[in-house]
Amino acid sequence: CPGCLQAAGFYPIKRVIMRVYIAASFKHQHAVEMLTDKLEHLNIEVLSWLREGRPEEAFLSRRELEHFILSAEGRRVFKFCADSATKANLVIYLGPSGCDAWAEVGAAYGAGVPIFGLLAKAEEVGLMRHMLECWCVSVEDLLAKVLDLKNRLGPLALQVHPQKRPKPEAPTT
Repeated sequence: CPGCLQAAGFYPIKRVIMRVYIAASFKHQHAVEMLTDKLEHLNIEVLSWLREGRPEEAFLSRRELEHFILSAEGRRVFKFCADSATKANLVIYLGPSGCDAWAEVGAAYGAGVPIFGLLAKAEEVGLMRHMLECWCVSVEDLLAKVLDLKNRLGPLALQVHPQKRPKPEAPTT
């Protein structure tokens, strides 16, 4: 029953809204733009740091980049990225990327968000590769897996993250 689902911490929404966050380095700006376009053509919402942030950061000097990171704008973009990685239905890691993308992967993993990766030949990752549900070797393979996840969400997506479910009350004796 719908009331039972809500009591258990499941909150139904009226239509499937799949939100994806792409964790990637600024050096992959063009690849992120192309992947975003493909996902949006599949009626998937992309929480885009390129649209929210400043793509020109990739071309800043180290000193200018440090100033941006410490600025109010930098903190705003950080909050957008951290919130998006932990609240999306899926995070896609586009490798090889740097420490910020891996931090987003870790945040998503900790929030219970599934993570798919697009494997690159130069990817250097150790044990933390286990945070990813799957590694895809091509964009076509990745999109097929994304569509499979979207279909598994079904016509009534239940937006639940394990950490956000109400905790059961301790039994009283």
